[in-house]
Amino acid sequence: MKTKLFVILMIVCLFPVISQAQIISNYGVKTAFTRSMFDIEEYFNFTTWRSGFNVAVYAEKDVFDCMSFFLQLEYSQKGYIFEQVETNEVGTEIQDVRANTRLDYISVPLFLEIKYPTQKITPFITIGPRFDYLANVNKGEFRFTSVTVTDDFADKLKSYVFGGSFSCGLQIHALNKYNFSIEFRYNYDFSDSQKELVQYGVKNKSFDFWFGIEF
Repeated sequence: MKTKLFVILMIVCLFPVISQAQIISNYGVKTAFTRSMFDIEEYFNFTTWRSGFNVAVYAEKDVFDCMSFFLQLEYSQKGYIFEQVETNEVGTEIQDVRANTRLDYISVPLFLEIKYPTQKITPFITIGPRFDYLANVNKGEFRFTSVTVTDDFADKLKSYVFGGSFSCGLQIHALNKYNFSIEFRYNYDFSDSQKELVQYGVKNKSFDFWFGIEF
């Protein structure tokens, strides 16, 4: 709750600065539906996709008609789901159990955008590095028949990770000075997410579907 309040206050404070800054060409807000998971090499548990939501504010600087840079500040609900099979004393399967762990990140990506402006729509692609800070952890639980076990894997994760993003989308010029955008983005970590070096790597990846409004 404190993290969400911090992000909201940061966005509210950032908007007046962005709107008055002469170096900024455009600014706006975005929201996204995301699917994320961990790539874990040689790990005995099976990880699968987790759904979440993101919000963001961004500022853009045009360089040419077909090129711009923009900085984005995101609050991202990522995470993972671990799956295990519960068995009895003789090895008979009883049920599948899942631990759904949410990882809230404050992300700062810097993008290069290549676009093809037209009167009604502007197709674009973006690529760039991303810096993520792990702001909050909500651990999942394995609910076995006779006991509930907390997933403690998140305790092994670093607070900071570095990655990259690639996206493609459309900007729609609809109403007066407002532009709308839809965007599909793929994010992947370059740095390992674990605090200690081990035999297997742990890297987060996610797919985002963004909807944005530009002012």
